[in-house]
Amino acid sequence: MRCLLCCKTVGDTSFPLHVKEHFSYRRISCKHCCFSTYCKLMMEGHCQNHGHENHQPPKLFYWEHLVKIVAGDSAYADRFGFEALERNFKLRLRGFSSTVQTVHCLICPTRSIPRHTIRSHIDKDLLGRSFEDVMFTCRDCNYKMHTQEEVRNHERTHGHLITKNVNPYVSLLREMIISDMFYMTGKKPTCAKEIFDGTVYRPELKVDRNFRPVPQCKGNARKRRQENSLSVKDTKKANVEIESDNGESTEYESDGEEDPVCRLTAPVRF
Repeated sequence: MRCLLCCKTVGDTSFPLHVKEHFSYRRISCKHCCFSTYCKLMMEGHCQNHGHENHQPPKLFYWEHLVKIVAGDSAYADRFGFEALERNFKLRLRGFSSTVQTVHCLICPTRSIPRHTIRSHIDKDLLGRSFEDVMFTCRDCNYKMHTQEEVRNHERTHGHLITKNVNPYVSLLREMIISDMFYMTGKKPTCAKEIFDGTVYRPELKVDRNFRPVPQCKGNARKRRQENSLSVKDTKKANVEIESDNGESTEYESDGEEDPVCRLTAPVRF
């Protein structure tokens, strides 16, 4: 199965663990000041140096919800295609309220986020995890970069060509997170786990396993096929001279049916 976050192909049995590794990093915030970090050791050092009380970061259930969402979306896209997933993705968006000016973050302990800084805040929370919506890949050594500064340093040092790749799924995932934040504003915290339980609406599509595309004839093959076809749409009767296998010619008078070819056993020559 192909992961929508990193585009790597992973086995079905180990896929949930692979997706969970993408969200394994979590921002830790000090409850006495504005200091925050992804490293647990740095937080312990900060609390020791400043005399702040160290505490374990709260377990945010929304990450578990995202892991299930990404795993389900990857399986859906692997079966029906990313275009089908993109078309029905808007059905899970809950809308943005124009009256709400601040929201509570679902992926970090921040309690109040101004409306105009929501996207930048989410990008900051997602930064450091092993996926980005924009990634730069070196054509020569396949080295992956996330910032323009890394690109300039790599080009200056090695002189390689860099390609910019955009992951549309990360952008869709960001919009879903923002929509859920607006939806949860004013809701009771106790009902959040019931709402975000890892299930979303994904319409089941019918896949025709027996469908085979008709091969297109090119050049002389198409011309011969057109010449050998019989059409009696504009005429009720047609006289067709048929040469049998023994060399004798026979005149056959059709009765005006749409397709007399099915009743001819000898090859037709014009």
